[in-house]
Amino acid sequence: PPSPPRHRLDQAMTEEEHSADLQEAPVLSAEDEEVFERICTDLEERPHLAFALAQWMIPNLTFAPSAAIAGTGSRRFVGTILPGPTEKKGFCFIRCPEIHELFGCDVYLHCSQRGKFPVNAQVCFAVLLSKNGQPQAFDLTVPNEYNPAPASASMAEKASARVQPNSWGKQEHEPVGAPPAQRYSGTISVFTPGTYGFIECPETMQMHGKDVWVHHKQIGNFGVGDTVTFTLKLNKSGQPQAIDLSDARPAAKR
Repeated sequence: PPSPPRHRLDQAMTEEEHSADLQEAPVLSAEDEEVFERICTDLEERPHLAFALAQWMIPNLTFAPSAAIAGTGSRRFVGTILPGPTEKKGFCFIRCPEIHELFGCDVYLHCSQRGKFPVNAQVCFAVLLSKNGQPQAFDLTVPNEYNPAPASASMAEKASARVQPNSWGKQEHEPVGAPPAQRYSGTISVFTPGTYGFIECPETMQMHGKDVWVHHKQIGNFGVGDTVTFTLKLNKSGQPQAIDLSDARPAAKR
């Protein structure tokens, strides 16, 4: 008889097995934990470094944890496989509103990961990022058949609590308390092409105590050092994000 699907094997795991997996995690010394906390604090202040740091660490120093794909602590999404001419080239895309809000694009799906799911099928999937920071789908399953258990408290949870997924750039569409038409002026201080950047703005710094996050789709042709005007929005965690950028020097030709 055929082997049961992997997701059903995962569901069959007992709480004791999950606890055993968690107990295998290395225990940090007091000195190492202090260093870990310092790194977390630095990433909290500079979330744009998280992706570059992960690229450097994986797989040179370590491997991605299983939670990146499945099991305890994983984060999965649901979307629809789109039709398109790229299928003949061995790949296609998944339309997922949640991912589109995070990255501003559909999710790349290679034929080796697609399996037998047809066009327009709704699928549940995990996401990894390409070297350019673009989302790619892995480990496709039927929606609602795979429900990972919530992560238990751990050092990893401490880190994720500090650097929230919202730092990837999920844009909410609720205006801040100021009138929606109000615009601010600032300078793009950091920008990683294909991902996101930050704008230094004294006025918004007084309001929120941090630089303003901006998605690469909003940055367009601007670059580090450019002075821009923008409208301010807050994400669901109340963090400032810039949209609708324009040149602060209308007469300048770009």
